[in-house]
Amino acid sequence: MKQSLNTLIKILIILLLYFLTQALVMTVFAAIGGTGVQGDLQGAMTAYLEEKALLVTLVHNVLVIFCLFIYRRRSAAVKEAMPFKALSLKESAICLGAGVCFAFTISILLSLLPIPEELLSTYSSTVT
Repeated sequence: MKQSLNTLIKILIILLLYFLTQALVMTVFAAIGGTGVQGDLQGAMTAYLEEKALLVTLVHNVLVIFCLFIYRRRSAAVKEAMPFKALSLKESAICLGAGVCFAFTISILLSLLPIPEELLSTYSSTVT
């Protein structure tokens, strides 16, 4: 039980670091987009982030891969740091099915929420 809790804490720390680095990269890009803007600074920053969304994602992922590479070279092997056993085919199928069900359920729940059309159109244009 204690080993499982330690592993869970390590996973949560990694996720927290992932989201913090993502926020850092987005802040840097927002600052670049707002440089020299007169007037609506927040609008300019948001528009720049929307325009450069793929680049932001690419820079963030490269940063994460670089950090993982450095971590791997400086510390014990990942298998020693986070001992996981391989999933069987049945367990993999269950995880895949659960992921699809959760995504479907969340999509249905989001469609039931009263989200303004303006927000949805901005999200759709950013994603596509």
